[in-house]
Amino acid sequence: MKIQITPLQKVVLLETQRRTQELAEIPRPPADWHCQRIAYDAEIEHGPQYSGLDWFGPKNASQQYKLLRDIRKLEALGLLTVNKADGRRITNLQLTTRGLNAVSQLNPVLED
Repeated sequence: MKIQITPLQKVVLLETQRRTQELAEIPRPPADWHCQRIAYDAEIEHGPQYSGLDWFGPKNASQQYKLLRDIRKLEALGLLTVNKADGRRITNLQLTTRGLNAVSQLNPVLED
């Protein structure tokens, strides 16, 4: 079964991949930086910390709703794991194995 991905969903997947790669390149904070280390470890485990404003810039209420709806659809398709605080507010996004495969098809790596 082929998955239909909207342009906005593609943007979400690619941005999640980009931020995950950036996170992987950051060294783990030293042991005496407790708060930073806890935050870093949480992002490594659950994916990059999500903020619609930081990730996609200012949006009106309708655009915010559409973005959240598309994130939920990607989660339902098994492409994203969504971590939520208090069961409601999205805190982290992480690509699943299926999501990584989908992103590789959306944005093929150029080989030498």
